[in-house]
Amino acid sequence: MFTALLIGVQFALSFTYGLELVSVTLAMFSLVFGSRRGFVVGVAFSLLRLMIFGFYPTVAVLYLTYYPLYAVAVGQIGKIKGKKQFVVLLVAVSLMTVCFSLLDDVITPLMMGFNNKAWLTYFYGSFLAMVPQTICVFISTAVLYYPLKKLLGKLKVRFFPDECETVGERIVPKGNDN
Repeated sequence: MFTALLIGVQFALSFTYGLELVSVTLAMFSLVFGSRRGFVVGVAFSLLRLMIFGFYPTVAVLYLTYYPLYAVAVGQIGKIKGKKQFVVLLVAVSLMTVCFSLLDDVITPLMMGFNNKAWLTYFYGSFLAMVPQTICVFISTAVLYYPLKKLLGKLKVRFFPDECETVGERIVPKGNDN
């Protein structure tokens, strides 16, 4: 179900340049539900995306490498408590967005057999997309962190009550600082 949401988010915003909400959506899912579930959703999203938008070998390698690892990394950030989690997440998703572009700058030229000049041209071209994407991921994560964490926390309480605990009169996901 969450994979379908990621596909919907990507499709709805695929007509915009630099606006990217898949990262924050997957990040918040992984933060609340953990690395293991985030990994599965990252792989499922990557495979479904390939089926819907077309199978391109460079995109397959990029997405099947990046999104599962991204989900695992963010899932580990979910173990950090308090306000520090928010700050670490903002830094991490921004750096990982840069890594996505840099990974693409290596995978695509290698798989396509680019010469050095074409490789450099590709790198500079992707840099123009990386900057707005990184800014967008930073801002969207900062804005959506608390509402998505609360919403997904409620879903976790509903669907995985065995992974929750009572804090005062509220039932919250274990380890949640709400």
